[in-house]
Amino acid sequence: MTFLRDYFRELYFRSKLFRHLTPWLIDDRPPPIDYSHLLSFREEQIGPLQRDEALALFGLTRVLHPQTIVEFGFLNGHSALNFLLAAGPDCRVFSYDITERAEEIARRCLGHFKNFRFIKKSQADFSPLDIENRKIDLCFLDASHDLILNLKTFELVRPHLSEMAIIAIHDTGVWHREFLKNHHRAFIATDLGKSLGRWIDKEQFQPVVDERRFVNDLLRNHPDFSQVHLHSANTLRNGLTLLQKEAFLPTDPTPEK
Repeated sequence: MTFLRDYFRELYFRSKLFRHLTPWLIDDRPPPIDYSHLLSFREEQIGPLQRDEALALFGLTRVLHPQTIVEFGFLNGHSALNFLLAAGPDCRVFSYDITERAEEIARRCLGHFKNFRFIKKSQADFSPLDIENRKIDLCFLDASHDLILNLKTFELVRPHLSEMAIIAIHDTGVWHREFLKNHHRAFIATDLGKSLGRWIDKEQFQPVVDERRFVNDLLRNHPDFSQVHLHSANTLRNGLTLLQKEAFLPTDPTPEK
């Protein structure tokens, strides 16, 4: 038995085909996870989530098992679908956007999800009534790219965060010159690229300055929120920043000081 167990373990690690077949050999297997949508995310795209960023948020959602997700910035619906496929059926996903096109995409493409609601409002007009007065477990900001609007949104959302809520902010990273492709260089030269972005030095371009200013402002004025930056100097990454309110982990009935 030990020989067979070691043999199958080695086969599992070495063979992709065997790993795909293994779940069917286990009687008590969980429902299959649908990763197919991740193929629609491009790894070096500008603006929307990159594939690995979508995978990171997918994994984060699976780990947190949130009951309420609020997304600001629906656009074409890919990030909303990412959350819906990662979350359980008991999780409610609310997505904000201001365009009629986004509203139409939400209706046609995601209308069959009973736990999804599209809200045609600006992020700065958030109201707890929009989300049925639920506590937010995961909040994703990828909408206006405007410092003032982001700060207002944070203040509106903050009282409605659950105890261990996480806020994910997109486009907080920098592009390193050595990894730039032609479409990145073209974007930098456009009016939009010039209005949103700025070179830090000869090697680093920040595609959305106001998102970086936003997290810096929160660090100065809300130091009770810890920050983790999912950035990289080894690849081209739009960047994610995760926020969570600091708190000691309870170890006994008496709170630590």
